[in-house]
Amino acid sequence: GLKLVRDLLREGMSVRLKVTTSYHQRYGLRLVVEDIDPAHTLGELERRRQLTLEALSRENLLDANARLSFPIVPRRLAIISSDTAAGLADFREQLEANPYGYQLRLQLYPAAMQGTQSSSEITARLRQIARRLTDYDAVVIVRGGGGRTDLAAFDDEALARAVAAFPLPV
Repeated sequence: GLKLVRDLLREGMSVRLKVTTSYHQRYGLRLVVEDIDPAHTLGELERRRQLTLEALSRENLLDANARLSFPIVPRRLAIISSDTAAGLADFREQLEANPYGYQLRLQLYPAAMQGTQSSSEITARLRQIARRLTDYDAVVIVRGGGGRTDLAAFDDEALARAVAAFPLPV
């Protein structure tokens, strides 16, 4: 229903609509959206995701970051997240409640986690962190749940390349 429409209608998205128009002499043109085809938008998002995966696969980058050595206990974490994200609060709670009493140092690098700017903001934060590599053991990108369209920014090829090439585990 209405939530699906709100999720689909974002700047820069391709949508297929069924509309009717009418013209009023005083008020001008009126456009009424009668129906929206979510399969069109979701199909386009999946197509872009597959293109990103194929490009990274051709260049042997899909698991490049995963091949990096990960410390047994990463104690210094650079976190990229929205400072108001519920997911960030949950993440912090889980770390603080670890049963071993590990003390972790967390540094937040705020970024939008959804919307048209999220990919470029996350990539910019990775560049900031790259200037301070010796300060961190790993980078964590924290985002709460969301629908398929809310998570579309994470399929962006530029962001995927930045993560794949990052010199610390992400």
